[in-house]
Amino acid sequence: MCYCRTGVNATQEIKSYTTTNFSTVTLHLHLRRNPLYYVINLIIPCGLLSFIAVATFILQPACQHRMGLGELVFDYILFGIRLVGIKI
Repeated sequence: MCYCRTGVNATQEIKSYTTTNFSTVTLHLHLRRNPLYYVINLIIPCGLLSFIAVATFILQPACQHRMGLGELVFDYILFGIRLVGIKI
């Protein structure tokens, strides 16, 4: 789960009108995002993209696996982002 609940406040309010009374309950949720969310969604994809950039320049231009490595890691990043989006 991406969030931790840090607090909950509930207030009840009764409004009187000419013929009936209406009650409303207001909930205030205080949420804090887990640090693992930032690691998974920001740090790891940025690190993988940096790895792609460095690895493609280190490999020789005549190497056939140069573009395949870039495509593989880029597809992995897109697949991971899609999975995170489905969970939310």
